[in-house]
Amino acid sequence: QNRGMKASTAFSVSACWSMVSYLSCMLGGYLADNRLGRYRTILYFAAIYVLGVVIIALSAIPAVMRNSISVPIYLLGAFVFVALGTGAIKPNVMNFGADQYDTEDPEELVQQKAFFSYFYLTINIGVVFAMGYTVNLATSESTEESAGSGYLKSYSIAAAAMLTALCCFALGTPRYVGKGRVQRRPMASVIWRHLCRSAEQHLRGKLCVMAWVLVPVY
Repeated sequence: QNRGMKASTAFSVSACWSMVSYLSCMLGGYLADNRLGRYRTILYFAAIYVLGVVIIALSAIPAVMRNSISVPIYLLGAFVFVALGTGAIKPNVMNFGADQYDTEDPEELVQQKAFFSYFYLTINIGVVFAMGYTVNLATSESTEESAGSGYLKSYSIAAAAMLTALCCFALGTPRYVGKGRVQRRPMASVIWRHLCRSAEQHLRGKLCVMAWVLVPVY
């Protein structure tokens, strides 16, 4: 509210960010399957993600937060860079990891199953750390007069963690298999064909097509 944003508006902004993040998953899937391949899609959009978190951290500098420019900077980092980066990475990271194992080899098949377990384990550990520590750190110095530097510290931790992940991913490049693989799946045309067929046969199909058309308006 000190930044001129009501609580209801803030909730709407959060919901819109989630929507943009999940919609951009379609872009990430399309680029990975038809243009860039999973490796380059992950690499490029992880860099975009890092840039977005850095921009958000800059908007949380106390001197910047006292200026009206902080909100546009924050929205730029969150809605353009972070939403695009996280959405494009989501549909590719796990699949690219699974591609590193030869499922024809029984030993590697077992290793692939272990990979899925460790993948979700690390995600949950990250969520616990983010929700249990960085959220509290963000508001730890907040007062009625000032937001303090807690937000800057929290976003800086997030930026450093994402940059570390990007560097680790890049360092493993020589060991990856299928880095340049592009499958050329006509994803958009297939989805559109099924939507049109459903719209011709059912009311729910018509409503679904209408919802997709109205997404940009929302």
